[in-house]
Amino acid sequence: MDLSETGAKLFAVMTTDLPTKFELAFVEGGARRRCNVMWRRGKMLGVQFA
Repeated sequence: MDLSETGAKLFAVMTTDLPTKFELAFVEGGARRRCNVMWRRGKMLGVQFA
């Protein structure tokens, strides 16, 4: 939903199933970023890139 150099706001069907640390893979370019969950609100979560 929102992306910056330091993090992103994501939409997930089940945010409770996601661990507090995970790797996010981008479709375009195949890049991957390690993420730390900073907040969860319903089906949205904010992550900070590690």
